[in-house]
Amino acid sequence: SPSRPVPAILPLPMPRTDARGVRLPDGRIFVVGGRDGGGAPIGTTLFFSGSAWQMGPSLTTPRYSVSAELASDGSVYIIGGTTNGATGLTNVDHWTY
Repeated sequence: SPSRPVPAILPLPMPRTDARGVRLPDGRIFVVGGRDGGGAPIGTTLFFSGSAWQMGPSLTTPRYSVSAELASDGSVYIIGGTTNGATGLTNVDHWTY
């Protein structure tokens, strides 16, 4: 059968690569860190509800290539990453909603 195009949704409010997304228990998507259009680490997070983007909490350190894991209590752990692509970080942020 022929493939169907994926319908477009609301674009990100700013370019973001190497970010991580986690689906939250309430259905929103939590987007963490990444790199901006110029390659600099991003220290912000975003929520996507399915119809709108909303700014989330700031990270303790701007970074990309993080691991973001949903815990059994619904909180999110944001683990490691890098600020320069060469050195790994030991940072762990914990977000609860």
